[in-house]
Parts: sequence; structure tokens; C-alpha cells
Amino acid sequence: MNEYNISEIESIECLDEQDLDVYDIGMVDTPHTFFANDILVHNSLYISVNEMADMEGIKEEDKQEYTKKICQEVVDKLNVFYPVLSKTMFNSDNNKIKIASDTINRTALWKKKKAYALNQVHDMGKGKDVNKIKIVGLSSVRSDFPTKFKEFLEKFLKDILYKVGKAEIDKTVLEVKNKIESYDALEVAKNTSVRFVSEKKGINFNPKNRERFQVAKGATAQCKAALMYNDLLKHFKLTNTVEPIFTGQKIKYLYLVDNPYGMDALALKGDDTDPEEIIEIVKTYCDKKRMYTAVLEKKLLDFYKILGWEMPSNETAKVRKFFKSI
Repeated sequence: MNEYNISEIESIECLDEQDLDVYDIGMVDTPHTFFANDILVHNSLYISVNEMADMEGIKEEDKQEYTKKICQEVVDKLNVFYPVLSKTMFNSDNNKIKIASDTINRTALWKKKKAYALNQVHDMGKGKDVNKIKIVGLSSVRSDFPTKFKEFLEKFLKDILYKVGKAEIDKTVLEVKNKIESYDALEVAKNTSVRFVSEKKGINFNPKNRERFQVAKGATAQCKAALMYNDLLKHFKLTNTVEPIFTGQKIKYLYLVDNPYGMDALALKGDDTDPEEIIEIVKTYCDKKRMYTAVLEKKLLDFYKILGWEMPSNETAKVRKFFKSI
């Protein structure tokens, strides 16, 4: 016997941007129909018609029109079926379930659910051809991603969607890796907000008795970086002229190489009020290679894995260049 659980929505809260996985509702039975407060929760489905088109001998230049035709046929047939479904499953003659076609995409790349990039060539809803790259849920559209890495990742995704060869894409990846030291520190800094109290455990990482340049274990990288900024204000006797970073504030932070203060990371406010003494420390000790490895390369590895590609390296590039020259 089937069991059903019905609960009312108690509250809706805005969480702003969160670096968390997003989960969609999944159903073990079919058809996949589910409601929240009498509102049908909808989902999207993307399918490839390439195999079907090839079986019917459709030429490459005719596939877009063929896809439009198939999409419209599917939409029409399903919308005829839904009133029958409503009557059979819900004993309702007032059907509200409908399906609509969305876009036709020449290529697409999925990292996971709600994280994908599309090369859109036709908008079915507006009935017109388009030439548009749509990126959803990936780092290149996140506000916290470093400026320079965001620019590169957008180009990287476009190259994949436009079917640029792996060798050319590998070359651009290595160019960024090899030029990382030439970038301005703020261009590779992560943009985020900071909290000095752990939301999960309620630990205050900025107590009154905290020793300068010391932070308890368990603090996030941005929390440590912001507290180091405030400690440097005290160290340079700037607390009367420069405001510290407050909990909940937006910051930019970077990892550091070994330095006289023993700091692993350091934040900046990035609002033209940062003192020269702290800016100089960032410029001198910013670990740009670690920023590349921890932030950008980690994302690139995910995409290379999805594509079944081997991540490029300078050593591999040298070997290939050598054998190509002989």
C-alpha cells in the first residue's frame, strides 16, 4: 500500500547566495507529479535528437528544423494526454498541467543537476533563432569567483560548447597557469562575506581575549583572513583611522606564502579604504599559485573529468612539442 505525507509550507526565508549543493525532488514512481500547496512543482527535461535524426538520414544543416518539428509534436501529444491524466489520477476535469518547449541547443555541458552550460540556437517560446550561451549554477556566474578566473572560465566553457579542439583548450589552460604570477592580487582574490561566529556550532572565533595573529581551529579561511586584517590594523596602530572588518561584511581574501606574521590568508575590504601597509603585504606575500590550484584548477578538473579528458601539464606539453618537431 502506498503511503503519502502531506505537509504545509511553514515559512520561506531568503538565504542570499550559498555555496551549497541544490537538491531537486525525485520520485521513485511514474509519472513524476508532485504538488506544493496546490501548486504543481515543475521540472525540465533535455533530450538529444541526434541519434533519431541520423537514423532518418537528416543532414546536419537540417537538424535544427527537424528538432523544432519533433519538439512541437511531443508538446502537442503530451498536452492532449494531460487532461486524461488529471481525470484518471485526480478525478479532476479542471486540468492545470501543461508542458511547453523551451530551447534548442546545438551543444550542452552538464556538471550536475542545476549546473550546466547551453549553446542556444532557438528559443521555442519566442519562436525565433538565437545565438546565446546560457550558464546556470557554474562558478563563472557566481559573484564570489575571482574576477580573472571568472573571465577565463567563461571562455573555457564557450570553447567547449563551440567544439574547440582539446589541444587548443589545453593551450589556453596552461597559458593561464603559467601567467598566474603576472596577475594583480585582487584579480585572483575570492569575493565572499565573513562571519566570526560559527553558524553550526555557535563558536565565537573573535573573543575579546584572542591573541593577535592566533585563531582557534575550525574557523573558515575567510574568517581567519578577516581577523588577520583586523590584527594588522592593531599591529600598525591604524585602528583610529581605518575601520576593521565586521562580521557579515563583504570581503576579498587570498592565501599567502610564508610571511613574518605567520598568516595563512589575508582579507581586504576592496573599497578604497584599505591601508597601504596591508595592501603591500598582500602584494608581497600573495600565493597566486595556490589561488590557481585551490580555486580555478579544482573547477577545471571537474570539467576535464566530465569530458573524459586528461588534465594538461607543462611536462606533457613539452613532450608533445618535442615529438612533433622530429
